[in-house]
Amino acid sequence: MSKVHGRNPDEKKVISLNEKGQAISENDGDVAELSNFLGTLARDNVSLTYINWHVVPDQLKLKLWEYTLGKYVIPDDGQTWVYNTMNSAWKLHKCRMKKKHYTAYNTDEERMEHKTDRIPLEDFKMLLKYWGDESVQKLAEENTEHRKALVETHTLGRKPVSLVIEKMKKSDPNHANPGEVSSDQDDNSTPMPQGGTTS
Repeated sequence: MSKVHGRNPDEKKVISLNEKGQAISENDGDVAELSNFLGTLARDNVSLTYINWHVVPDQLKLKLWEYTLGKYVIPDDGQTWVYNTMNSAWKLHKCRMKKKHYTAYNTDEERMEHKTDRIPLEDFKMLLKYWGDESVQKLAEENTEHRKALVETHTLGRKPVSLVIEKMKKSDPNHANPGEVSSDQDDNSTPMPQGGTTS
């Protein structure tokens, strides 16, 4: 992402929003680049010691939003999408760190021996204490069971659904959005499920 961090103000990529407030662009690669950039911002600047994204200080979120606006032209209404994208990337990062540096070992001694440099020492100690709490472990087990119960799977790869829908609309402006039943369809037709960014 060094090319984005080094981008001059007159080189900003222009991002638009669809009717659902999701990022779109004339160039599909711009949205993918923005999503990856937001992921690195969240991983590099938001401590994993926060219980969830909602308790991350608004001042920090605003700082990341303003930094993003220095690299991209995004409508003000896109702030929610930017925060949601950062949230998803941050949660995924936290999940991977837990799996690789906590769940993979049986004791805190082993975990400390295999501590990653990506997490400051004091933060890692706080995470060990938090993840080792019985109530937190119980909640994690319940969440794992809920995820196992999901039967729907994504099939679009890393491309956001919003970009796929936008392409479909451009190729046929009269085509109904996925998830909508057009007037010439039977009432018994089953609409496609709607979703956000696929992974």
